[in-house]
Order: sequence, then structure tokens, then C-alpha cells
Amino acid sequence: MPFGTPDKTVDRATVDPRRRHPETVFAMAWKPCSFCRGIGINFAVEFVFFLPWNPCSLWRGIFTATLVQEIAPLPSGPVSSDLQSLLEQISADVGVASGRENNCLLDTVVQLARNIRSGHGQEMQQTQPEELQHLRNALINRGAARRNEEIDIYGGAGTWLTQRFGLRIQVITDLQGTVTAHPILGQQGRLVHILHTPNHFQPLWPRPSRAQK
Repeated sequence: MPFGTPDKTVDRATVDPRRRHPETVFAMAWKPCSFCRGIGINFAVEFVFFLPWNPCSLWRGIFTATLVQEIAPLPSGPVSSDLQSLLEQISADVGVASGRENNCLLDTVVQLARNIRSGHGQEMQQTQPEELQHLRNALINRGAARRNEEIDIYGGAGTWLTQRFGLRIQVITDLQGTVTAHPILGQQGRLVHILHTPNHFQPLWPRPSRAQK
């Protein structure tokens, strides 16, 4: 068998089925991807080893998926019961949000998105003041809000917030005892609920299950 480069050597080699040819295997140009495709595990190898690997993000995803609860979606339209009865039915509690500079909606969304619940007695302490101001400025630039004025969640602001945080939002209004569940905003993501009373927004938090108490 003539000498030459590995590729040329393989081209000229004749394989006798009655003999083993270990030199042929080692003379071939080694192409892991082609080899993987040949034995049918290319997808598994590329998926496991070529995707960006971020163990911290993976752990956070598992942790969040395990512990963050959701309130079930409500049918759109008037609710026959009052607010307190509804909260018992859906097993939820009303949280608190700061009304400073009329950022209660933004404070509510940030709490729900970050799963950070403001405690009672902290109504005037905003969750992330700098982030809230950044969000308001972004809405102002889009024509969906004005400075220091109440934000209309259905005036384009709600859709942008769902995209910004990867959430779905269902608003429940309680106006003079009339409770209404509104259509869900957003196409994908974790579902969160917001209570809208006259001139104020507050987060609705699912009550811990018995297993978590």
C-alpha cells in the first residue's frame, strides 16, 4: 500500500473482507460530527455540548418553577361574588404597592415579575425606585404614559409590560362593590393577577399551599 497523506492513503486502499484493517481506521480523516451523524446521535451531542451552558440559570429556572405558584385564570366578565368571597375562592391575598408618583401599577408588576412581596407597613416604599422610573420613561417614550399620572394598563402599557417581563396579566377590578375579571394580557409566560380599585393597583398573591406551610 503506497505511502502518502491519510486521505490519499484511504482512497487507494483496497479492503479485503477476510482481513481486519486497523490501519484503515486510523488513516481516515477524523470528523466527529460526521461520525455522530453516522451513528444517529448527532442531535444529542449537539444539544448537550454545543448549547451555551449556564448552570446558574438552569438552577434558577428549576427553583422558580418549583416554588412560584399561580392563581388560576378567571373567565372574563362580571363576577357574581364580592371581592372577599372571590379571594377565598381563588385562594389569594391582596398585596401592597406604593402609590408614590402614581407608579403603583409599575411597582405591582415588578413585585410579581421578581416574586418579591412588599410587606405590610411598607406601602410608601417602592420595590425598585430606579427601575420604576426607567419603566415609566420607556412608557412615556412610547406614548403609553405621562409623567406622574396614573397609567392606563389597557392603553398600551399593559401589553408592553407583559412583553418586557415575559408575563401574562389578568386584571380584576373592584369598583364600588362590582367585581369584574378582565381578559388576559400577553401571549405567553407566567400568569399573574392584579387588583385594580379606584386610582390604585395592587398585586394578588396566591396563598401558600398546605405543603409549603
